[in-house]
Formats: sequence, C-alpha cells, structure tokens
Amino acid sequence: GIFTMQDNTMGFMLELSPVPYSGEKTISAITDVLNYPWPKDTIIQFIMLADPWQEPLLDNYLGMRNRRFAGSGDSMHMDMLLQDWSRQYCEYLKRNRNRGISMDFPVPFRNFRCFFTAKRPFNEKNADDEFAGMAALRDMVQGALKTGNLSSANMPPEELLHLVRRLFNPNHEPDEAHG
Repeated sequence: GIFTMQDNTMGFMLELSPVPYSGEKTISAITDVLNYPWPKDTIIQFIMLADPWQEPLLDNYLGMRNRRFAGSGDSMHMDMLLQDWSRQYCEYLKRNRNRGISMDFPVPFRNFRCFFTAKRPFNEKNADDEFAGMAALRDMVQGALKTGNLSSANMPPEELLHLVRRLFNPNHEPDEAHG
C-alpha cells in the first residue's frame, strides 16, 4: 500500500527476498532503481534488518516438515522421528537465538530481511493524482527489481506497525493479534 505520514509526505515500503549472492542482473536492477529520475525531494533507502523474531519462520518450517512427514504404514516410525527432530531443532533455535550455536561461535540466529522505502512530499489538493503517481513509482521499482531476480511484496500497514513495535519494544511480549 501507499502510506501518508504526519510530515505531509507519502510513501511505500517493500519487503525484498534477500539473495545469498548478487550477479550482474541483480546489481544492474538495483542500479536502475537508484538512478531512476525520482521526483524532487524523494527519499529512498534500502534497509537490511537482522530480525531476532523468528517464530513465523520456524512455525512455517515446522508446518512444512510435519506435512512432509505425515506418513503411515511402514514409514510411520521414521516420519514420527523426523517430526520430533524438526520440533527439537526449532526449539533449539528459539532457545539459543541470542547466544548462537555454541560459546565458541557466539553468533546469534537472525532472520535477515531486506526492505526498500521511498517517500516524497504529499499535496492533499491533488490526492488522487498523488496516490496514482506513488503507485506508479512503486510498480516501477517492483518491475525493475524483478528483472534482477529480486522478488518483493508490499508491506501492509499492520505488518509495518508490528515490526516497529517489536523493534522499539524488544522485551515486550507480543500480543495474540500480532504474534
């Protein structure tokens, strides 16, 4: 979506799927986005976040493993063993997320996330044109990134609020509605 902000600006936020390495196509796509003739006073940024909140990622992994190993008959015992191993692995990652694999290798576990944001001044008198223009910019960015094999998704307002709440209140227990 397109956001309006209290400082009379509007913008959008995309979450990109991080890639393990960048080839020429990826670098070219990012360069195209950076060199685009952005409207005056537009602020753009790429953000990398080492997010300690891993529950959705681990829950998704565990769900996929449980569906994969929901066998019967001869393979049932092996499937139950693999399901139990998957559950224990997820519990290990959750328990040790801040200290890492061992005391010899104290690197915390993180869910690496990448975002792209853009914002520019907003004129309420031309709201429809302003929103259409910002949506066109967002679509242009998504198209350019896609040519570099970088998939992206709009950041919904509720997900952005949840992310910001967790970043500013890291020791606060999440509520039921937001995980």
